Amino acid sequence: MRLSASSAVDGLLVVWTTRQPLNAPSLSAWAGLLFLGIVASALAYLVYGYVLRVLDASLVGVYTNLDPIVGVLIAVLFFGEALHSGQVIGGLIALLGMWLASSENKSAR
Repeated sequence: MRLSASSAVDGLLVVWTTRQPLNAPSLSAWAGLLFLGIVASALAYLVYGYVLRVLDASLVGVYTNLDPIVGVLIAVLFFGEALHSGQVIGGLIALLGMWLASSENKSAR
């Protein structure tokens, strides 16, 4: 909620400082907003709920760290975005952290 309020304030500041009139959103913008708000979010929550019933919550929590990696891969593969070395290093660090968090500690037994 705090992030949403901050984004709203930032948007108002941009409008106020640029003194540009606001245009009404197009029909495709509204359709995109509805798709993201209803279809994509609902589908994500349904899948997340199903996975929580099937797997341990600790394991599911670890693999939520794949979100930014998948986002970057989709942007590179489907939208032609450039992949930078910092993104590769960050992805490798995230994968290493997920591997460490999900591997069993054999010395604790």
